[in-house]
Amino acid sequence: MDKEEKAYLMFRIDRLRIDSAITVHGYAAYATLGGVQLVDKIHVGHAGEYMEVLSTNTINNNNLVSIMYRHVEPVCPDFATYYGGVEHAIKVKVLSMATLFDQASMMYLNAFLQSILSSVHNLEMRTSSSSVMTTSDVSTKDKVSITERIVNITDQVDGLPGNSTKVHLIAELQDFTIKLTDSDNSLAEVKVKGFEGSVIAKPAKTIIRSRLKDLSIRDCSAGAIYQNILLLQDDSLFDLKLVKYNKSSSAHLDNRETGHGLDYSVRLWLGQIQAAVLGKFYWEITRFFEPFINQEMTEAARQTAMDTVTKQ
Repeated sequence: MDKEEKAYLMFRIDRLRIDSAITVHGYAAYATLGGVQLVDKIHVGHAGEYMEVLSTNTINNNNLVSIMYRHVEPVCPDFATYYGGVEHAIKVKVLSMATLFDQASMMYLNAFLQSILSSVHNLEMRTSSSSVMTTSDVSTKDKVSITERIVNITDQVDGLPGNSTKVHLIAELQDFTIKLTDSDNSLAEVKVKGFEGSVIAKPAKTIIRSRLKDLSIRDCSAGAIYQNILLLQDDSLFDLKLVKYNKSSSAHLDNRETGHGLDYSVRLWLGQIQAAVLGKFYWEITRFFEPFINQEMTEAARQTAMDTVTKQ
């Protein structure tokens, strides 16, 4: 970004471990990550310390992320008894993470990433004789490919025993905290706790469930009249259950004949929340994100951030 070399980002990965096994009728993999840390060494906090953009809050050496994947072929003798009739089993668990979203730091990071992408794109233009796809084109293509793969896995249930499960996916997030800061001022803190999601694909239907236990928003600005902007007053913020019925299954055809057949069913439960509408708070949040939305302000804020760093 400039000719002077400066230490900018420090990214640390703690206790990464991957185990895998291949068997006669399938394979399994287990991966854990103890923690991650991303530190901005150019911008500093109010006490002069390096700005910790991403951090983990695990205790007792617990793993931040754990991922388990197991594939068992239906022809396995223990498919129904030992493995519960599940062909693809996936479990993802994330414990505690926190991110610091400082306006100046994020503007500088955005400019840094944009310069890298621009350099890579220019290099591809010079070295490739064929047409070069843009980053958005590649991203769109990847998203379509991933979506198609997921749909194919969940839809290919023919040949499975009636009580078997094609895919059983479980995802859990213990808590995630986002802090919004502007220079030396703290603006807001958003906490998400207890997210649970699951996907179960069976020959007759696919069940998607999602639940969030807690969500809170606090006004952290100096002299805030009312700090609790959003509070939950129930056990859960929402509980969603979506069922997609397989049209080719015999159970679905039987329901069609009785006149009660459904293609989809949705059940949504919303908890009671307490919200405070404060014009000053929402104006500060709008002002905070405006440089990331408005292109002219983005360029001006980027230049200001660069000039500020140069003077340090």
